[in-house]
Amino acid sequence: MKKLLFRIAGILAALSMPLAINGAAHAVVDTCTWTGVGPDDNFSTAANWTGCDNGTVPESGDSLTFSVASATPNNDLVGASFAVITITSPTVVSGNDFTLAGNIAVSGGVSRIENNLTLGSSVAVTGDGTLDIGASGLNTLNLGANNLTNSTGSAMLRIYSVVSGSGTISQNNTQSLFLFADNSAYTGAINVQQGTLWGKHVNALST
Repeated sequence: MKKLLFRIAGILAALSMPLAINGAAHAVVDTCTWTGVGPDDNFSTAANWTGCDNGTVPESGDSLTFSVASATPNNDLVGASFAVITITSPTVVSGNDFTLAGNIAVSGGVSRIENNLTLGSSVAVTGDGTLDIGASGLNTLNLGANNLTNSTGSAMLRIYSVVSGSGTISQNNTQSLFLFADNSAYTGAINVQQGTLWGKHVNALST
């Protein structure tokens, strides 16, 4: 009888351990939506967001949505990595560098991301708006080995950042892709499957 009780207790303990481990390891991915009602434009101000867990601010791995017209959010977080970014009204994001590990959907006019970006995975730009990445060669866009595609829909993509890395840049919708900077350090391929590619610098299309 004692042996049976010990065996049952051991089984129950074994069953409970993965639950505890999984519960500790699991991180909830939120979709944080910008409200802009805080006293400043900083990412670190909880009042500027809704949908983040515990009413706080975006954490690495979260997705971001910007739907407030003429918003100017400032990323003052350090070392952040975000997943999907959805923009439905003209928005200008600036501030610290961050890693992008998901797609960008843009609509509702012209929006700009004025941050140094590193791609943590391949990224597609979708929607029917215009997305500007970088500001007049002052920012960097590091693809690494990941691909960047102006994809489904009719989004216009204008890349002002200096591009580096070996991933492929593709134009694959009915609109246009513009490259404005000196991208001579970029070693990847540029593909045009439909639409128009514009190089606005002598080294815009690499060397």
